[in-house]
Amino acid sequence: MKIDDSISVICQEMGLSYDYAKCPNRKREVVDTRHLIARILKDQYDLSAAEIAPHINRSRSNTVISLRNSKAWVKINKTFREKYTRVKTALENHFKQKDLESALPQF
Repeated sequence: MKIDDSISVICQEMGLSYDYAKCPNRKREVVDTRHLIARILKDQYDLSAAEIAPHINRSRSNTVISLRNSKAWVKINKTFREKYTRVKTALENHFKQKDLESALPQF
């Protein structure tokens, strides 16, 4: 599934396992990873907060706050914007590679 692929690429790019990103940990790298997952799922797949919440192990209301904050941080927080850009590039490269592999003839 593309959503699971996207989440695994985000976690890999951030240097965390998906299980660790979902844990109730409040370390900055974990919180940023959850915010990135929420923001990417919203931007790339147009999922609602209720649909995103189970993927980051948070309530719908916490996910709404995460989406609102991450949208602002992409605009004003240089560090978060760099992480977001790095993850978006990694996702684009990942899916380009998958498209190329699927286009190869099967022998």
